[in-house]
Amino acid sequence: MTPPPALSFRIGRIVALLAVSTLGLPRALDAQAYTCDRAAQQLLSDSSSQHDLSNALAKIVDKCHENGAHVILELRRRAVPGSARDTLALQGLWAMADSRMADSLLALAGDPRQPMTDRLLYLRVLTHYADCDTYLDVSNGEHDGDTDAGVLSSVIDGCGIYNEQRYSDSDRARIRAGFAWIGTHDSDVKLARLARLAAQQLVSFAALRDSIRRERHRTPR
Repeated sequence: MTPPPALSFRIGRIVALLAVSTLGLPRALDAQAYTCDRAAQQLLSDSSSQHDLSNALAKIVDKCHENGAHVILELRRRAVPGSARDTLALQGLWAMADSRMADSLLALAGDPRQPMTDRLLYLRVLTHYADCDTYLDVSNGEHDGDTDAGVLSSVIDGCGIYNEQRYSDSDRARIRAGFAWIGTHDSDVKLARLARLAAQQLVSFAALRDSIRRERHRTPR
């Protein structure tokens, strides 16, 4: 199950609030009980409370990028669809900002052995990584006759309170290239078309943003 657009682009705020909730813990507890290894164990344990799961996810997203992608994807693999753990895993996917997560999701999105619902979810999350002010409308990829169909929409507050892209320019370029590869090579015609259109439109959006940024730098203050 994929989260609705209104939820998807506010998940970062949710996880940020979870992170804030851990600030009240004693320093010793944060240093010992919530090391990255401990957070991973908590997140993947069947006996963890909701409080422990929330704190563990906040730690993983904020500090544990070395193993964060693996832990969050493993949590989603184990979770019952629609369960609280599945929701936490989805929150982790949308909130993570690490090139290893982007690379993992690109590989999964391009893997025909993955369920189609998951592949579409990964394309949506990757679109958010590539441009946090955009949303991928997966239904638009179904209209075969319209070669110029718009599959991206702008969203409000997609980039959070700082209004900044969370992934580097090189990461975002690699995501666009990954979409283009899927668009050229995937055996599913509709998914390939969706990825191809998204790649083209992400490139256009990136060029427009670069042009606006250069213009602002040239404009005297």
